[in-house]
Amino acid sequence: MPWKEKKMGLGVDMTPRTAFMPLSSRIYEEHAKAKRIYLVRNGECCDRLMPCWRMRAFADHNTYRLIDLNQPMRIPKRSGGPDAFLNDSPLTQVGSFSAHLLGRAMLMRKFTIDNVFCSPALRCIQTAEYILSMMQQKISPKIRVEPGLFEPLMFYWQDQLPSFMSTRELLNAGFNVDGEYQPVISVTDLKERLFKEKHPDDSFHRIATVADSIVECSNKGPGAILVVTHAPSVDILFRQITNRTDQPRTIGDLYRMGVMYPFGSSIVLEQEQPAPTQENPKSTWVHKLGALPPLTCSHVSNAVEVPDFS
Repeated sequence: MPWKEKKMGLGVDMTPRTAFMPLSSRIYEEHAKAKRIYLVRNGECCDRLMPCWRMRAFADHNTYRLIDLNQPMRIPKRSGGPDAFLNDSPLTQVGSFSAHLLGRAMLMRKFTIDNVFCSPALRCIQTAEYILSMMQQKISPKIRVEPGLFEPLMFYWQDQLPSFMSTRELLNAGFNVDGEYQPVISVTDLKERLFKEKHPDDSFHRIATVADSIVECSNKGPGAILVVTHAPSVDILFRQITNRTDQPRTIGDLYRMGVMYPFGSSIVLEQEQPAPTQENPKSTWVHKLGALPPLTCSHVSNAVEVPDFS
């Protein structure tokens, strides 16, 4: 039975449903009025949190077990067994939760997503899937897996590229991926480029090519685009789409992107139409500050700090 103040003679109903402060109505008035591109970094993943998680989690005759409460309760089946998760780990529980929170924030602001482009990394596909699951759209867009959005290949010179999950494996695992999408850069192309990307400019050119394709997709019709990828890729997409002239110069600059663009962080780009009086009018994309709030947990915020290389 709900507790009421009037039992103490105050005559005021203080049931839980009336004891909460109302949420500002402005939250529901911030829906986008122009074309937008949402750039999102993947959520926290097992490799970064627990580098040896794979060896320990499958130590018992390749049977998956929990060694930390932040591990996912389930992981998708894929060919290659536990070794297939090398450099392609799933999200942690915290990573999954942050993706759900971001999707809820977009829902509260009445944002909608019409197209989704995503790196082939499992952590990125999971992040996109969880964001969309919270948005409650009548028709949820399928995830277009674009290998060209994968992070700089220089990171893998001393290791090996992940054996990404195939489209069939992703569909069998329940991911809403687009099996008919033809990527700008295929996984085969990516493998051939492994030792050809010798400088940040090479990575920039590859990812910028995909950025141009995403902008072209936006120009073809109304609506918003969600792009889920890695920290360096988010930075390159941001600079290419907004026509920034400065860019990372060294591999150290690319590594530091993980600090500037924390797990689950986002950048919102909005298209601005030119003034009618301009000669050769051309729309531009601008950074929409404050469109989505950051997430703060344990005194750590995932707010973005775009580095300046000028």
